Amino acid sequence: MDLFRLPAASLAIASALWATCAVALAGERPQVLIIHSYHAGMTWTEDQAAGLREALGGLADVEEEYLDSKRHPRLTHLPGVEEVIARKFPLDLPDLVVTTDDDAFAFVREAHERLFPEVPVVFSGVNAAPTWPDGQRWATGVVEDVDIPANVALIRAMIPDLRRLVVVVDKSRTGLALTDEVEALRRTSALDGVTVEIWNALSHDEMRRGLQQLGQGAAVLMLAYNHDRLGRSMGYAEAARMIADASWAPVFGVWDFLLGHGIVGGYLTGGLDQGRAAGQLSLRVLQGVAPADVPVIGTSPKFHGFDRAALERTGLSRRQLPPGGRIVNERASMLPAYEQYRLAYWTAGGVTSGMGVGLLLLATLLATRRRAQAAVERMVTERTELLSREIAERAAAERLVEEKARELARSNEELEQFAYVASHDLRQPLRIVISYVTLLERQLGAAVDMNSGDYIRFVRDGAHRMDRLIHDLLEYSRAGRADKALAPVDLNQVLTDALQDMAVAIEDSGAQLTTPANAPGVIGCEMDLVRLFNNLIGNAIKYRAADRPPQIAITVEQRDGVWRFVVADNGIGIEPDHLDRIFGVFQRLHVQSEYDGTGIGLAVCKRIVERHGGTIHAESEPGQGSRFVFTLPMRPELAKEGVAT
Repeated sequence: MDLFRLPAASLAIASALWATCAVALAGERPQVLIIHSYHAGMTWTEDQAAGLREALGGLADVEEEYLDSKRHPRLTHLPGVEEVIARKFPLDLPDLVVTTDDDAFAFVREAHERLFPEVPVVFSGVNAAPTWPDGQRWATGVVEDVDIPANVALIRAMIPDLRRLVVVVDKSRTGLALTDEVEALRRTSALDGVTVEIWNALSHDEMRRGLQQLGQGAAVLMLAYNHDRLGRSMGYAEAARMIADASWAPVFGVWDFLLGHGIVGGYLTGGLDQGRAAGQLSLRVLQGVAPADVPVIGTSPKFHGFDRAALERTGLSRRQLPPGGRIVNERASMLPAYEQYRLAYWTAGGVTSGMGVGLLLLATLLATRRRAQAAVERMVTERTELLSREIAERAAAERLVEEKARELARSNEELEQFAYVASHDLRQPLRIVISYVTLLERQLGAAVDMNSGDYIRFVRDGAHRMDRLIHDLLEYSRAGRADKALAPVDLNQVLTDALQDMAVAIEDSGAQLTTPANAPGVIGCEMDLVRLFNNLIGNAIKYRAADRPPQIAITVEQRDGVWRFVVADNGIGIEPDHLDRIFGVFQRLHVQSEYDGTGIGLAVCKRIVERHGGTIHAESEPGQGSRFVFTLPMRPELAKEGVAT
């Protein structure tokens, strides 16, 4: 990495870390699709992608597509690209689309309603800010520009006798726009006394011969140049090297990816900084800010950059460079130039000599003192060795115990994290299976025979059941996590929220519920406690008796220094032999056709109660109903009077 880019990178990383926390709280990792105008491996494109990924800080899953318009400028292949993207994202659209350079943004703008309806877009590297009808802006981004006037001023400052300026540019869309800027600059006083020649209709060989004829008082300004008069293409780095090798005059540029390939330097637009800026806008959009509320950045980040080897080859002095410029290909040097820092060297030498004399005197005094201390230290050492050995043995034993405890805690944490990540990541392939089975059924339509239809339904139903299992496993891994902050919780509000969540199921089943008139306060996680009551109430409704409406009673009382809660129902009950195993993961007592579910609900309840410092068990009489009894620690300062029992 370029050391001069570290400060900007640090800011981008800090911003990304803050945004990562904000987006992570919102749910699953967002999906970002980057559509590049050009091809993979092109420095400008890769720099923008690297800056964007750096700004995102790893918070999103990123996928990239390339239009390859630099090598295939006629763009006749775009319908095929659109079809490929449509097949890749049939239902599960990305959360954000990012485009780099004009062709990709034009492609997305034309196909937005077909490919990405309602998906926000961030553009990077477009040559002009797009215009929108009022209230219809669904994109924001960073405009790419180069500062030709600043580069001309820089060239004139570094070459005071400049009389001839050759501008090398092609006739691409970008090249024509830059040519217009040069023509506009010609009509100002910025180029008084300088003959400007625009070379945009030469072959590579004609270009080389022309550059070899340049002499004293001439300079070359390389703009966008990839295609010659004969339509032959050439990468930017290869083109810069060809021009620099052929030219007797210094060659300047306007993009940072040309540095190190023969150009002297210039006031440069950087792809990495361009990508970082687009990444910062992407973070705001991913946090929920509408693109219309995110201002477009109307100019690219720029810096003065130069190549030491090219400066020396062309005979230009480094003293003519603007302050703060970045230099590549620097030679390693232990000390600055003596002539430039003569006074500093003499001052440092005098200070060093004085310090040497002082250190000699100090060393003599220290030697005398050390001899006196040595005898005392020997005596103290002998007496402390025995004590040290005893302390070391005890400390080693304590460290062993602590290490084992840390290993156990780390193992538990890694198992929880694995369950969470595995459950989360496994759902994406299932979504793809469900999507493509649905598309297959839709495409075949009436051509599907009875057996094939059954097979498709079996696949879809199986995928849905697997998705439900994984979803429940994910809920289990989240439930009662030790890293959740605990706070005072009003169980009256918890019961209200739980009953609202279960309102539809209660109404459909005709269930009758009774709850405490005044539930206590506890210390815990409100979201987990709501889930606990949801699962117990839902369990009572699901396993209700067929001959009577469900009756569910929730009670609470103080007993033995804890709050004792009971959720009782009049359902089908549980056989005594199964009361211990119902709280295990994936433990089901009935087949899927009788009662839907995955067997995780009661395991989640047990996990939540135990993480709150309580216990849970079940009591039941088959055919008469069940009682789920759990306890939560009392907090006297939160206890309430008149708790209903």
